[in-house]
Amino acid sequence: MLPAGASPPPGQAYLELRHERRVLRFPVSVAKERAPGEAAFAPPRLAGVLRLFAQRELTHDRSSGRFLLARRGYASFRLYAATIDDVEGLRRHFEAQGLSVHTEAQRIRDVTQLDGYLTLIFWLVALVGLMGGAAALTASLWASVERKQKELGVLRLLGMPTGAMVRFPLYQGLIIAVCGFVTAVGVFQALAWVINSLFQAHLQSAERLCRLPADHLLATLGGVIALATLASAAAAWRVTRIDPAEALRDE
Repeated sequence: MLPAGASPPPGQAYLELRHERRVLRFPVSVAKERAPGEAAFAPPRLAGVLRLFAQRELTHDRSSGRFLLARRGYASFRLYAATIDDVEGLRRHFEAQGLSVHTEAQRIRDVTQLDGYLTLIFWLVALVGLMGGAAALTASLWASVERKQKELGVLRLLGMPTGAMVRFPLYQGLIIAVCGFVTAVGVFQALAWVINSLFQAHLQSAERLCRLPADHLLATLGGVIALATLASAAAAWRVTRIDPAEALRDE
């Protein structure tokens, strides 16, 4: 309604609306003059915009002549970190910008601590296994040299060089270690297939619960070869201590 005794201004005018703390001001054009005291009608589209102003904050863009919804900001959002180790750094980063962040920090600490304990147990078991395997391989190669002492003495008596003699226990240790590695990989692949089949319903098409990357396999193979070489060193040293005269003495 126009105020009593007021007449619409000529040309373009501005209409200012207030709702709570929001203010909307935009230009209007008088399409048709009416007598004072009569109702002023707005187009349906403008009426819809004004109704929206009661719920959301609006602004008027003078350049385009359109009503724009003011940015409300993010009420909340979910952000995924690459790993759980990155969560704490992201939390500090957003809190430094004044954003309230909720993380499962306690559960992450529990999981990280459990992972550290399990990793320590794994390495302890692996270390015991490596020491036991190296000791068993060393004892086996040493016993093999002792059993074949007569044959090796004959070869020394025939003039076989020391370098060739040393390669006997070395090659034997490498063959045993590589065959054991291949057998272990085959057993692992069979068990991995069984485990992945049991949990197939909980995995995506390209996901695997139990797998061993190729770089880990190559690193393990290199470690096995190095361990076998060290285990063969004692047997190789024993070969160099064989006296060729012992072969004649046995004869």
